[in-house]
Amino acid sequence: MIKPLTLMKIINERHTFVKNHPDALPFFKENFNKNVEAGTTLRVSFISPEGEDSTLEIAVQESDLPLFKNWADVLNQL
Repeated sequence: MIKPLTLMKIINERHTFVKNHPDALPFFKENFNKNVEAGTTLRVSFISPEGEDSTLEIAVQESDLPLFKNWADVLNQL
């Protein structure tokens, strides 16, 4: 369970994130709202300043869709 204070901090800190990365929120909103379906491949990479790469790739399953729907609902409120 997410603590309400933690959630409030995240919501407040999004302003700085959106200012620093204006394309990120629209990208996530668009993709979480219409591009996630069973069989979709989701790939997340983190690349350190030193070039160290860590990547995770998953195939979205039907049972994952309610979670993605909830994430889309949260993104639409930001």
